[in-house]
Amino acid sequence: MLSKPILIAIAALLCTSAYAAPTLHTTDFIANANRTNFVDFEPIGNTTSFGASFTQNGVSVNQVNGQGNDIWTSCTSSCWFSNTTFTWYPNGGDQGWTEITKADASDFSDMGLDLGSGFGPGSKPVLYELLLNGVSVLSGSIITPAAADGYIGFSGGGFDQVRLRNTFSGGGNFGDGALNALAIDNIELAAPGGVVPEPGTLALLGLGLAGVAISRRRFKT
Repeated sequence: MLSKPILIAIAALLCTSAYAAPTLHTTDFIANANRTNFVDFEPIGNTTSFGASFTQNGVSVNQVNGQGNDIWTSCTSSCWFSNTTFTWYPNGGDQGWTEITKADASDFSDMGLDLGSGFGPGSKPVLYELLLNGVSVLSGSIITPAAADGYIGFSGGGFDQVRLRNTFSGGGNFGDGALNALAIDNIELAAPGGVVPEPGTLALLGLGLAGVAISRRRFKT
């Protein structure tokens, strides 16, 4: 039988986070063959007065601190998208942000989406924040391209909520009440494949198991 200290050590190793820090992407990194939980907003239809919440394929989109029923789904070229499908845009902008979660509240692995803006042509700052159980794990900003169709994505898991907003001239933060005119489309998640432990975690686990084997040999002698 293993001693109590050894059992505690094994438990600690197994409970070590299997996630690396999330990695930011500004180009599409999810192959279409691996895409799942796709959100294209097509079920909403053509409207300028949709509500603040929408769920499709297990992904929920919520407009926080918006202006009620103000989601304009057909803001495509006007929001600097090259496509002609439906999108998610607060008509006239708002003082809030877009929040994306999984409908079952589970963690994301790899996810990404297209970015547009009611501010007009690209080169506008987009603020992002990733949270896990309400705690911020990654935040920052990117500048959308001068051409149409920006993109933002995150890989590596370890987050269950994504917050996004844009600003006209940079700066600001979530909840500051500044004008947000972010448009989004084509949310994609990677096909589930299970959590792969970090190399460092595997190394620690290997050392722990090696220690267990040595201890057991000593215990038998």
